[in-house]
Amino acid sequence: GNDVDSGQTDVHSAQECQRLCLNYGPTCQYWTWNYDDSKCWLKSADAGRTQDYRVFSGPRTCQRQVCMLNHVSLSGAFLKMAEDTHSADQCAHACEDETSCQAFTYRTESKTCPLKMS
Repeated sequence: GNDVDSGQTDVHSAQECQRLCLNYGPTCQYWTWNYDDSKCWLKSADAGRTQDYRVFSGPRTCQRQVCMLNHVSLSGAFLKMAEDTHSADQCAHACEDETSCQAFTYRTESKTCPLKMS
C-alpha cells in the first residue's frame, strides 16, 4: 500500500532504492526494496507495516546521521568496537559520537557494536 508508482525494476541495493525515493521528490517519503526481484517500491507513508525477511524499508531521509537496516551486515573498514552498547539504538549513538564512523553493525546475540569507517 501507499505506492507512489508501479515499482522500479533492476534496483540492486537498498541504498539505490533510497536514492530513487529522494530524487522522486516530496511525494515519496518511504521506500521498500525487495532483494529477491531487485524491485524498489516508493511509498507516500509507512502505514501498514508487515514483517518480510525479503525486503528492506526506510525513510526518504534519515532523522539521525545513521539509518538502521534490519537483517543487514554492512561491510567497511573496522574503526573500533563501541563500549557499553546493549541495543542497536545505543550502537547508533556511539557511531554518531565518533566523527570517523560511517556505519555500524549491532550484533544482538553478543551485544557487540563494531564501528566502521567506510
